[in-house]
Amino acid sequence: MFAAAALAVVMAAPTATFAKGKAPAKSRPAAAARSATGSFSLKPLSPRDARDYAAAFAAVRRGEFELADTLAKGVANPLLKGRLAYAKLMHADYVSSYDELADWLDKYRDQPDADRVYTLARKKKPGSAPPPALPELAAGADAATWSRVEALAERIEAKLPDAAAPAAAAAPILPVRDISLPTVKVDKLLQEAREAYYKGDVSKAYKLAVQAGEPWIAGLAAYRLKRFDEAQARFAAMATDETHDEWMRSGAGYWASRAAIAAGQPEAAPQYLTIAARTPYTFYGLIAERQLGLDPGVSADGLDPALAPAARVRTPSVSGAAGAGVAKLVASDTRARRAAAFAQLGMKAESGAELRSGLMGSAGEARQTWQRLGLALNAPLTSPSDLSRGSRVRFDIAQYPTPDLQPQGGFTLDRALVYALVRQESRFDASAHSKSGAYGLMQLMPATAARVAGDDKLKSNPSLLKDPGINLRLGQDYVTRLLSAVNGDLLHAVAAYNAGPGVIQKTLAQMGKEADSLLAIESMPGGQTREFVEKVVAGYWIYRNILGQDSPSLSAAASGSRAIKAAADLPTPTPVATAALSTEIMSALLAPAAN
Repeated sequence: MFAAAALAVVMAAPTATFAKGKAPAKSRPAAAARSATGSFSLKPLSPRDARDYAAAFAAVRRGEFELADTLAKGVANPLLKGRLAYAKLMHADYVSSYDELADWLDKYRDQPDADRVYTLARKKKPGSAPPPALPELAAGADAATWSRVEALAERIEAKLPDAAAPAAAAAPILPVRDISLPTVKVDKLLQEAREAYYKGDVSKAYKLAVQAGEPWIAGLAAYRLKRFDEAQARFAAMATDETHDEWMRSGAGYWASRAAIAAGQPEAAPQYLTIAARTPYTFYGLIAERQLGLDPGVSADGLDPALAPAARVRTPSVSGAAGAGVAKLVASDTRARRAAAFAQLGMKAESGAELRSGLMGSAGEARQTWQRLGLALNAPLTSPSDLSRGSRVRFDIAQYPTPDLQPQGGFTLDRALVYALVRQESRFDASAHSKSGAYGLMQLMPATAARVAGDDKLKSNPSLLKDPGINLRLGQDYVTRLLSAVNGDLLHAVAAYNAGPGVIQKTLAQMGKEADSLLAIESMPGGQTREFVEKVVAGYWIYRNILGQDSPSLSAAASGSRAIKAAADLPTPTPVATAALSTEIMSALLAPAAN
């Protein structure tokens, strides 16, 4: 199991000490209290509230919702009650009602994940119910978008010799819609743009995405429409936008480089690849690293110390007027207080989310103050710090464990691929049982396992799939079948493992000759499946490196191959007779169970 799974209930949080400066005239209680020595403490919560909040969040993570509610009632400072309610409403084991979601939006729609609650509320809304309140972050995002667009246009103008060219070069990245467009209209445009793109109507998706100011879909659509200059500009803007997480920025960097090459500007590609390669544990970061010919940043020793953020960034001193500015921000802005409170509890991912929401709607000195607050709290400004999204902290090799797995009959697939799938599916928990009904290390559905084993008894006795040896053997055989179904393409097989082969096959048929492996994955419906592919394949390449193996499939991705064949890495699978496998399984487990 991962070390990250053993979360401490309460972690010691940093306290930023600033030199004396002008304090705000009026500050809210416990927001940024001045100590007896004249320094500012970034601990908005009292010790008792911090303890009760920490226990309540821990209870929600365990699914003990009544206990969490009881603990929350005893908290004096309501600062984090919105996030606590969010954690409950979005928990996999809690079935939220429309009324609960709508009530949450009425009270807490200023919070970073309000868009997720809004999306879920819309899905659950009864026909006669009033619409849920809209999240409040859209207006700030629009302001930030225009600020970034203007800065990028200025950089383009400075580099282009033709006086008429800057406007033409900058125009493609400018949102067409008026920034006063109602947010409900923007939300509808975003949804329609994504639906159109993933249904294959690229021209419609492009128009809608541009109107909504959605750079990722607009960039992909522009690329497929062969508007490579525009695709390059859109992806380049995303790659340097710190309000996006590292996985998104590395992907944007890769696609900006690819668009630059397609536009006949290969000399521009390395700068974008360098952005992607800064995170060598992301999918596109690994591809960019190989494309640039860099030594792997991740190995059995973890991340190269030279690549660790602590070695690259010197934390500036925050004192004097700057310190007073940070204290004033915490005293006056609820998001800043929540960021400080989450840092006090050791919840760095949540603290970072609040910081990023503040950064999105700020510019100039205000933006610098938010950045100083992030440094003072030692919280991630650019991405969540949890494992699933990629961390800004030093790479921990414990995130990629290599336990002694022993499939029945041994490994018939590359060990690294098995590790990567198990890591993503079950976190190496052999007893894992999902809400969807999947079992064991490789999260096999009983019907799928029965089909692979050739024995329907696995449907009536799915607990057999909790046996590691059986689960790994059937899982490997299933992957082998999927590889055959998708012509041996590694990425497509992993997508099929998550969503079934029909989804990727339909996408390939829809795209026709333009469907290279990477573009097909990015054009496949199902955000969860696209994320699954990136996480598993990145883990696979990292595991091969940890195990001392090269990855020809990674080289194929870096070289722009249309297909990324698993056969380049994997040994020839050992054929297994279905009947023999079924007999082995049943004789080993069913007979003893009957005694």
